[in-house]
Amino acid sequence: MPKAAAECLKHLATEYVDLLLIHWPAAGVPLEETLRAMSLVREHGMARSIGVSNFPAALWRRALELAPVGVNQIELHPFLDQGPLVRFARERDLRLVAYTPLAKGRVSREPAIVDIARTHGKTPAQVTLRWLIEHPGVAAIPKASRLEHLRENLQIFDFELDPEEMRTLSGLGRSLRLVNPSWAPQWDGQ
Repeated sequence: MPKAAAECLKHLATEYVDLLLIHWPAAGVPLEETLRAMSLVREHGMARSIGVSNFPAALWRRALELAPVGVNQIELHPFLDQGPLVRFARERDLRLVAYTPLAKGRVSREPAIVDIARTHGKTPAQVTLRWLIEHPGVAAIPKASRLEHLRENLQIFDFELDPEEMRTLSGLGRSLRLVNPSWAPQWDGQ
């Protein structure tokens, strides 16, 4: 793995990456081997941190027994209750990275989010991103195909949501999983 990682870094024209992730757990690939190789990459200074993506709590717990896997990138938005993973990360001072944080645009059509956005003079996307980052240890990586959306996504640090607004957004969780391929693991709460 260090040789393959070195080749990738050469193509990226950098000496290291900040975070190296397993994108999906693979049933046919032993987790021990993958994490051992990723740990070597980290030890060789080619990655500052290693993490996982799409790991339910039990599998993340197992990964933590094998390597310092401090990050889990997961689908996280107001329409998907990821409470077990959020609690697991918070209890262990681990980090979550929320992908599909705007639920593929659905947040802009949710009346509760639209109302909160009006109150703050913000967009539903900004309110949703703010809701995510107000959770300790959570970062969000929204997709932005236009420059104005990128700018909008960055304008979330000049307001805060009150506890009632946080509860409202957290209460929208309805099990709307937008990314669920056939090879996905058994999700928490299923």
